Amino acid sequence: MSVTVRPNFDVCPLALAECDRVVKFADVDGSAFVFATTQQTGKTTRAVLDEIFSETDLEFYTARLASTVDLDTVDVDFDMLFIYE
Repeated sequence: MSVTVRPNFDVCPLALAECDRVVKFADVDGSAFVFATTQQTGKTTRAVLDEIFSETDLEFYTARLASTVDLDTVDVDFDMLFIYE
């Protein structure tokens, strides 16, 4: 049995893949989990992500510092986990 996974651009817009601050992202039961880095200059990462998600029905839910996120499936460096529901 083969399972095909198709991207859901209503939850995870293609612009996430083009954003240099986004490390990884996933659609988790209709919510977007975005692992991203932050920077000290320019727009905040939250503002950049809010612009990306402005074309969707999702709204910002919460953010967590990387040091408080304990996910075995994420093995890359990131500063924050942003969730849009």
